[in-house]
Parts: sequence; C-alpha cells; structure tokens
Amino acid sequence: MREKGVRVDVDKAEQTKKQLAVKEKSLLDEIYKDTGILVEPWVATSVASVFDYYDIPYAKTETSEQPSITKAFLQTCPHEVATKILKLRELNKANSTFIDSILKHQHNGRIHCEFNQLRSDDAGTVTGR
Repeated sequence: MREKGVRVDVDKAEQTKKQLAVKEKSLLDEIYKDTGILVEPWVATSVASVFDYYDIPYAKTETSEQPSITKAFLQTCPHEVATKILKLRELNKANSTFIDSILKHQHNGRIHCEFNQLRSDDAGTVTGR
C-alpha cells in the first residue's frame, strides 16, 4: 500500500473544500447578522458571548469558571443558534482535518500511507503487526 498508494480524487477534494467553506461562511454570516458577534465555533468564550446574547444558560468549569461548551450540550440545547454552532464545528472539522489532510498528503493523485490492519471478528493480525 505504501508503494502504490491509494488513489484520491484531488479535484473532488478541492471542490468539497470550497463547498464546505461556503456553507461555513453562510452559517457564520447568519449568526453575525442576528447577533452582531463574529463567533469562533471552537472558542468557548466566543460561543458563550453568543449564548449570553440570547440569555441561554451554559455550564462553566469548576476551577477557572470559564465557559464549557461541549458537543453534548450543543446537541441538547433547544435553541437554533446551538444547532448552527454544532453544524459550524462539523463543517470546520471536516474541512480542516480530513479534506486539508488529503490535499496536503496527496502526491500525483495518490496518498502513500501505511495501513495497520487490526484483528477483527473475520480477519486481521492478532497483535496488530
């Protein structure tokens, strides 16, 4: 696998990156239009300022009293802005972790990786060699 590599569709990855960026910007713009706050979805204090705008209560850490905005909290919060922030995080994660990695590590349309196959019910190595 390392020698031949795995074929990836670079054009599709670039197209997907652009689509995700457009969706992310659209959600950011919606929140900004409604609140006047430019939110950073991974920064708890930034998200907390949006929740303060809507008077949505949120948890704080015990030691530092900083806002604690977790995925579980966003999933259970009934307000529409929580859903938007959760979607923002998903889009950002997909773009920055997966698509960017494909584009960064591809060489001539292939990713040369080392795939470590683990034991499963049907096959695979016992020790994970």
